[in-house]
Amino acid sequence: MAEMQKQETKRGELRNTYELQDLDLTQQRQEGQALRELLEQRERTVTTLQAGLTSAQQTRAALEAEMKSEMRSQLTQGEQRELNELNEESRNIREELIKVTESRSRSEGAQNEIKEQINANLNKRRNEFNIELTTINTKEGQMELDRVQGELSSVEGNLEAVTKKMKQLNEAVDTQSKHVEDLKNDIENAKQEEHQQSTRMTDESKNMEKLMNKRSVLIQKREDCTKRIRELGTLPSEAVEKYRRSTARELMTALHEVNVGLREYAHVNKKALDQYVSFTDQREVLIKRKQDLDEGTDAIDELIRVLDAKKDEAIRRTFKGVAKNFAEVFKELVPEGHGKITILRSGDSRRSEVEEGDEEEVEGKGKGKAKAKPKARDISDVMTYVGVSVEVSFDESPQTHFMQQLSGGQKSLVALALIFAIQRADPAPFYLFDEIDSALDPNYRKAVADMIKAQSKHAQFIMTTFKPELVEVSKKWYGISHRNDTSSINPITKAEALQQVDKQGESSTSRKRGFEDSEDTDTTTTTASE
Repeated sequence: MAEMQKQETKRGELRNTYELQDLDLTQQRQEGQALRELLEQRERTVTTLQAGLTSAQQTRAALEAEMKSEMRSQLTQGEQRELNELNEESRNIREELIKVTESRSRSEGAQNEIKEQINANLNKRRNEFNIELTTINTKEGQMELDRVQGELSSVEGNLEAVTKKMKQLNEAVDTQSKHVEDLKNDIENAKQEEHQQSTRMTDESKNMEKLMNKRSVLIQKREDCTKRIRELGTLPSEAVEKYRRSTARELMTALHEVNVGLREYAHVNKKALDQYVSFTDQREVLIKRKQDLDEGTDAIDELIRVLDAKKDEAIRRTFKGVAKNFAEVFKELVPEGHGKITILRSGDSRRSEVEEGDEEEVEGKGKGKAKAKPKARDISDVMTYVGVSVEVSFDESPQTHFMQQLSGGQKSLVALALIFAIQRADPAPFYLFDEIDSALDPNYRKAVADMIKAQSKHAQFIMTTFKPELVEVSKKWYGISHRNDTSSINPITKAEALQQVDKQGESSTSRKRGFEDSEDTDTTTTTASE
């Protein structure tokens, strides 16, 4: 019974040992698989290195063939393209070498790790298996042990094969690395040779450039000599026959004697004919330019005359309209009177034919009779105009008075008549009047107010007044107050405006001085507009 328990105990231990060995075997299989994958990766690396080596060898052969070829002054397009391809291939080989070196480093690191694992795990487990095998006596344990030993032997064989393969691979890597180093040395030598060839090519290019410059100078010199020979003209046949058999020395001697003889005529201007031709051409150009300038001056003078004529005609036409309107306006303001305006010339106090003609046409139109047109006159007469003369009469008598003979109110009325006449000829958008009726008589104030009311259909009038006539015809009223050194403007009604005007009219003091001294003074601004 005790013996059976011992066998059962050993059997359980063997089972546990078998399970552990089975687990270790699985791990060994995984490690073997990893080694096989690493081996395949190394083989691919070797293949890549061999391809790179083959390409490098071809490049080296091409470079050696190029080095043996004859040196030319410059590369052809195909050679330049091949040189670029070689530089690109050299760069690719360097990059491939760097990758192979990194791959080799990783492979060596993996190999060291595998060796450590073999030494740390497999050898240790093999020793444990050997110790346990000595303790197993049962048939089942022996069979299991044989199977495990077979698997172990298989794993060890695979491991040995992998190790051998890795050793071969390392040797191949070392060989490829050596070849790569040789290729690097060859590439460096080829680069040095290429640099030397480039230096020689640069020197040859510089020499070639110097020769080309020298050739250009000689060609230019030859062209100058040819030009001088052409300028000399064709030599007579006698001279050709005479000097045909002469040597160059004899010709140079004869040429020297001729040059010595020509020195006697050194004072003669050899460029006189060329200068004459040049100056003649310049003279013709200047004459043509003068003609163009004269034509331009005549055209400008003609334009100035036309513009002056238009300007003078506009002045006459405008004055004619203003004079006609002045007579009509003055007749409306002073029904029993009449007035006219004339242009004064320098040094002549009498009226010119222009003013008389205008006056006749205005009077004829007023009487409904047709008058003859004014005679034609020189347009330069406008330059003699120096002013305007105003002649009016406030009654039916034919005698007229000048402005210097009128009173202040009459002068104001004449000035307003002239303003209204200009307005009818050339209207403005608005007019600003400041107490224009202060010096007028009541009947004239009423006439002015009626005219402003009629004219307000075409323009706006802004007025200040102290008289009721303008207030009556206005459409908008504003009161201006002055208190405590401050002025204010307020809209008011017509009744308030008339009341304020009446209040101011009753004041015994002067209007302006009263406004300056009073604490509460009002003026009325009236606006007549459409």
